[in-house]
Amino acid sequence: MSGGRRGPAPQPRALKLLKGTFRPDRDGGMPDPEALVEIPKAPAYLSTDAKREWKRVCAELIALGVLTNLDLAALEGYCTAYGRAVTAERSLKKSGKGIRALTMLTPQGWIARPEVAIAKAAWAEARRFAQEFGITPASRTRVPHAKAGGDAPKKDPWGRVAGDRAS
Repeated sequence: MSGGRRGPAPQPRALKLLKGTFRPDRDGGMPDPEALVEIPKAPAYLSTDAKREWKRVCAELIALGVLTNLDLAALEGYCTAYGRAVTAERSLKKSGKGIRALTMLTPQGWIARPEVAIAKAAWAEARRFAQEFGITPASRTRVPHAKAGGDAPKKDPWGRVAGDRAS
C-alpha cells in the first residue's frame, strides 16, 4: 500500500455502542470523554445560518449522547462550512436566474462566478465534517440503533438475527 491508512476509520466508543459493534477486547481502555447534556454556546464569529445549524445539530447529537467537548472544534468546522455554503448560494441567487446566475463576463470571456467554486468547496467540506458525526444519510445508516430521542441500543444486538424481536 502507498502509505495511506488501512481499514475503517476509528470511531468513538459511544458510536460503537450505538451501532452494536463495541468489543471490549478491542477497546483501548481509555475512558470516553463525558457526553454533553446541554447545547454549548456557539462561537461568536459564526454567521447567523451557522449558529442556527449549531443549535440544530447539537440538539440531535446530544439526544444521541455522542457529543463531547472534544467534538466542538469539528462541529465548529462543520457549521462554518455550512454557513459559508449557504452564503455563497444566496449570493448566486441574487445574481439572477439560469446560467447567467452562475457565470459572469470578463475581458477573457464568460467564466463561472467565484461563488460557484466557494459553494462547491464549502458543501464538500460540510459533507466531510457531517460524515464524522454520522449526520449524512449514508453515514447514518451505519448507526442502526440510533433513534430520534436518543433511544438506547438493544442489549442483545443478536436477538433480531435469532428472531427474538422483543429484546
